[in-house]
Order: sequence, then structure tokens, then C-alpha cells
Amino acid sequence: YHGGTNFGRTAGGPYMTTSYDYDAPLDEYGNLNQPKWGHLKELHAVLHSIEKPLTEGNITNIDLGNSVYATIYATPEKSSCFLGNTNQTSDATVVFQGNSFSVPAWSVSILPDCKTEEYNTAKVNTQTSVMVKKPNQAEDQPAALNWKWRPESIDDTALHGKGHASTHQIIDQKTAANDASDYLWYMT
Repeated sequence: YHGGTNFGRTAGGPYMTTSYDYDAPLDEYGNLNQPKWGHLKELHAVLHSIEKPLTEGNITNIDLGNSVYATIYATPEKSSCFLGNTNQTSDATVVFQGNSFSVPAWSVSILPDCKTEEYNTAKVNTQTSVMVKKPNQAEDQPAALNWKWRPESIDDTALHGKGHASTHQIIDQKTAANDASDYLWYMT
């Protein structure tokens, strides 16, 4: 669900950073990766709205022909339906329970009330990402920026009794975290 990068580590060749963003809904910096994030959010919302029929309902499968199938999840209070088109190249228009539905090729439509399509895996209704990269203004500062640090002692209780953590230098993240985490928090 969340992409990332192992900064400072390499794989596959010299100076190639190990990244595992791979089109995840959230990128390595926590930014929304649209439309993937919005489309997945809509899927989660519709599935949550039909939780009871999905988990407690009786299941009925119907072959509607031309590689289109309907699956009905029914409780005494509510029925929810899925229409699936397993044809990889042709869209389908089907009549199901008196209503006409267009189901794109290789997709699934979710009908929470078996009458109205609220979600289809091939129909993306969310915005797409538009990333704008702007130049860094830090170099335009009138005075040179200098990094400053000072040694600091931390009480044992702050580290859950695991000893002192005091240093007179900046700590290397990989060494301090024992290469077990990509994250390190400095406490003051």
C-alpha cells in the first residue's frame, strides 16, 4: 500500500538506490499516487457498505452468457451483486434483474443494491496526479547555511532502560538502527 526507498543502500549495480514504490497508492514520501489511491479508496468504501451481505449472505452465481457472470450475496435485509466480464477484449451490455449494464472487458462492477453500479474496476473516476517540480530556493539565501549540533545526554528512562545514548557527533542512521529500520528519530 505504501512505496518506499532504502536510502543509502544499493542493489542491481553501483549507485542504484533500492526503491519499492512500484505504483503503490502512496509513494515513498507519503504523497497520494492518483488515480490509484482514489480508485482504491472508492473500492474500500463500496465494499465496506456491503459488508454484511458479503460476510453473512447466501451466494448465488449466474452465467449471463458471453463470459459475463453475476454473483449475488443476499441476506434477508439486503442483496448486493457483482457483475464480472471475463472476456479480455470485448465489452458487454447485459440485462440483469430488469436493468441494463455496460461491463467493460476484463472488469467487475459492484452493485450494492443489485440495481445501481457504484464501482467498476475499469472505470476510474478519480483525478490523476499532476506533479509540479519547483526549484529549491535554499541556495538563494543571502548567508551560507551551516549545520550545527551539540552533544546531548538522554536519561535511561527515555530509552526504556536500555542504556545511555550520548554522542559528540551526528549518528549514522544505518549503524544506530542496526540496519533494522529505514527510520531514526532524534529526541531532544
